[in-house]
Amino acid sequence: MSSPNEPHRNEPWWAPDPSRPAPEPSSPSPWPLVTLVSLFTLFMGFGLWTMWGGSVGEKAPGAPAVDTRAQQQMPEGSLPAAPRSQSAPPALTPKVAPPAGVSRGVAPPPAASSPKTDVAESSTRPATTGDLTGAWLVTNRIEQSNIDAFKGLTLGFRLDLDQSGHRVHGNGVKWQENGRVVPARNRTPITLEGTVEGRTVALTFTERGTRRTSHGRFEMELTADGALTGRFSTDAAQSSGSARAMRLQSRTQTPDPSHR
Repeated sequence: MSSPNEPHRNEPWWAPDPSRPAPEPSSPSPWPLVTLVSLFTLFMGFGLWTMWGGSVGEKAPGAPAVDTRAQQQMPEGSLPAAPRSQSAPPALTPKVAPPAGVSRGVAPPPAASSPKTDVAESSTRPATTGDLTGAWLVTNRIEQSNIDAFKGLTLGFRLDLDQSGHRVHGNGVKWQENGRVVPARNRTPITLEGTVEGRTVALTFTERGTRRTSHGRFEMELTADGALTGRFSTDAAQSSGSARAMRLQSRTQTPDPSHR
């Protein structure tokens, strides 16, 4: 027989032992309450933060409206344009009454130029040869020629010129050779034509000699004493040299044979 203190052999192994005292009931755990308080605090903080953010974004009474779309589209680092300042009103220009005798809308006559200005302008204008019409004695001195005997020879021509505008024409005869008047039978005719431009006279000539006809050209300038000086060239022995023309007193004046 078993003793009363020994377990019953027929009971299962997991059955409680009646000889042992029953465990005391444990106190409830505080963690569920802490968890509920934490969640409540979190939800309340989130709600307060949402309400505060919405109140900040709202427009204050009397404040200008702000276009948030433009701020969202503005690229990073860019700054908004400064507000335009109100420009000052334009200054009023006082009206000046026109001088007496001058009507509105009519420009006053230009001021007369001073005499000094007119004199200065006239002094810069090129002087002209004037009218070449009249009798002239032209003396050519041959400096270059294909015939050595012609070098140093002086030939004088008596000319009668007529000027019309810038055009000049005339005729004459060979009058001298080396300062001596040539006989009448040796006075070969010469014709001329050309132009006058300012102080420059350009003439082409044709001389009909006893053996042949020659052609040439004068290029001369007006001098201070009223003479014409320059150069001549002719196809007679390909001669060229200096030329000087002196005005005669009249068409009937006989040139001085000593003139060179």
